[in-house]
Amino acid sequence: MLEAAGLSSSEMQAIAGFAGLSETAFVLPAPGQDHDLQVRYFTPSAEVPICGHATVAAHFLRARMLGQPDYRVRVLTGAGVLPAGAQTCRWR
Repeated sequence: MLEAAGLSSSEMQAIAGFAGLSETAFVLPAPGQDHDLQVRYFTPSAEVPICGHATVAAHFLRARMLGQPDYRVRVLTGAGVLPAGAQTCRWR
């Protein structure tokens, strides 16, 4: 979910349960000193710190929607701040 601002943890959990996927990524605007966005990950039953497939999918879609083949961001996750960018998304 690319625009998850304003959703509570329980709402994200409910959406993940409804989606029924192994993990669902929720992209939040959370500019900080060391990051540009926050991504939270939920399974149908719990929040998890990170998910590789959901990370690649979320940033691939976000880069495409923004029309930015040189997309680069620093993302706060439950596993720390991670880089995401064109080399992660590979859509050129």
